[in-house]
Amino acid sequence: MALRHLFALAIAASAALVAPLEAFGAPSPSAAPVVRAAKVRDALKGPAREAFDRGSQLFANDDFAAARTEFERAQELSGEPRILYNVAVCEKSLHRYGKATEALERSLALGGGTLPKSYTERVNDTLATLAPFVSTLAVNVSEPGARVFVDNEELGLSPLARPLRVDVGEHVVIARKTGYLETPKQVRVTSGTPAKVDIVLEPTQRKSDVSVDANGVARARVLIDGVDVGAAPFTGVLEVGRHAITVRAPDHTSETKVVEVVYGVATRLAFSLAKEAHEARLRVITGDDRDTVSLDGRVIGKGGFFGAVLAGEHVIRVTREDAKTKTVDVVLRENETRSIDVTLDSERTGLPGWVWVIGGVAVAAAATTTAVVLGTRSPAYEGSAPGTLDPRIVLANGGIR
Repeated sequence: MALRHLFALAIAASAALVAPLEAFGAPSPSAAPVVRAAKVRDALKGPAREAFDRGSQLFANDDFAAARTEFERAQELSGEPRILYNVAVCEKSLHRYGKATEALERSLALGGGTLPKSYTERVNDTLATLAPFVSTLAVNVSEPGARVFVDNEELGLSPLARPLRVDVGEHVVIARKTGYLETPKQVRVTSGTPAKVDIVLEPTQRKSDVSVDANGVARARVLIDGVDVGAAPFTGVLEVGRHAITVRAPDHTSETKVVEVVYGVATRLAFSLAKEAHEARLRVITGDDRDTVSLDGRVIGKGGFFGAVLAGEHVIRVTREDAKTKTVDVVLRENETRSIDVTLDSERTGLPGWVWVIGGVAVAAAATTTAVVLGTRSPAYEGSAPGTLDPRIVLANGGIR
């Protein structure tokens, strides 16, 4: 049984601590064969021998982790590859079969062709015994330079040069890099089947692309969460979550949209700003239901008018077929309400325009310009201010100001 071979490995390890091994030292390919000492310990000197002795004592006391550390130190100081067999036995005793396999493979690699045949055969037999309990794990990380951990042991930086040697069973793989979220991945490794895990690191502050267009409105500005971020069109990145995006432009109504920015999904917004309406209210009172009222050349009413118009300068024109047309220039302020009386004079055949008929008697008007009151209605004013002239005042030449 394979497990029996593992126990045999432990027994062999005990023997390896004191068994005859040749002298350490890896010669160059062109050098003559090295004559090794009868025992590994005999070939070691100074700190290397001291570390080897400590490892032997710790192993005899079943302190396998500490023994492994001392054997690794002895190998580093001496360069003797066969001390790694003892390291492998310690790893096996800790149930770290993958680590034991790595130690044995490293021993063969460091020794090259200088290792005794008996040692090489023993290592290969041990590797065959461990094989059913070991597999490989390929770890692919989306970001380079991430520290890769398997079961809380750091095994290198991404991208890893080759798959990791791991024990069969469940493992937790973590990739850590500053500025990225840490998301553990659990992977099951089975005997004889290479395993693989892909880790996509997400940034700590996740953002997505955002673009804002004002559809050609001049001097439009973009505000995100109340902060002016620049002129439209705007492109940038926003953290995921809800944001209020506003576009403003002179003489246009502002528009705000609340959007949910999703990681990895670009957000594109188009705003169609309407011209801002600075309005006033205008009432035009005429003396006849047949009178046609026009504002800036456009008919707006019959027999009078009342409604909202844009603030600013306007020309009011009142016409009727049998009367003289009258025109009024008016300036309306924003939110103002203005009432204007415009009564047309009927045209009388055979009488000059300066003759008035009152009670059937023709009366000549004065030669100088005088102002008369149109009707008896009193205009009402609301809002910021009235015009420059009282709309009830009509100049004698028929003009109304």
